[in-house]
Amino acid sequence: MNMHRYQVQWTLGGRMTPMVKILIILNCAVFLIQLICEKIIGYDLSLILGLVPQSIIKHFYIWQFVTYLFLHGSILHLLFNMLVPNILFY
Repeated sequence: MNMHRYQVQWTLGGRMTPMVKILIILNCAVFLIQLICEKIIGYDLSLILGLVPQSIIKHFYIWQFVTYLFLHGSILHLLFNMLVPNILFY
């Protein structure tokens, strides 16, 4: 009698590539830094890292084209931004 065992694995999408894992870790790290700056230091990082067209034009803050992608307004905002693409596209 030959019995086969099957393993069922439940996931919220497919396997994550190493780059996706790096992006998730980076987003979480920036969110923690953002929380620390706002709650403990009292400084809003979105003034420097958020996409503010006037700052790009007047002060030449060109890094804002990239850094705004990593800022999140709340923990739910962060979770949905990390989970929804994983569910929809994998």
